Amino acid sequence: MYELTIKRSFVAKHGLRHYRGGTEPIHEHDWHVWITIAGNTLDQSGCLIDFADLNAWFEQSVAGWKDKVLNDVPPFDNDMSSPSAENVAKVIYDMLAGVVPKTTVLRQIEVEEEPGCRATYRGMS
Repeated sequence: MYELTIKRSFVAKHGLRHYRGGTEPIHEHDWHVWITIAGNTLDQSGCLIDFADLNAWFEQSVAGWKDKVLNDVPPFDNDMSSPSAENVAKVIYDMLAGVVPKTTVLRQIEVEEEPGCRATYRGMS
């Protein structure tokens, strides 16, 4: 099985909800995201998937978050959803899982909100 991973970044602010009795003060991060795709079959050019396509799907998925306060944008704009690194990873996973080709599997999304602080979401399959 082949795997490929791309790393992309975006800047956004957030404050964890329900954090130690309240909402954490809003602060900014350079969010780094690793997207890992797997599959058994390469195309005629010897590629599992076109990096440019994967990058475009990622950019589309986070376009509404860039330079915003995540607490104010869907799906984090309600009291029940805290924009933690864990939740950001799952939301990106859910958005990308529907667009990757059926010949591949979205293996995982890893999100780093600051150096050394990462969360990973892997699908159930």
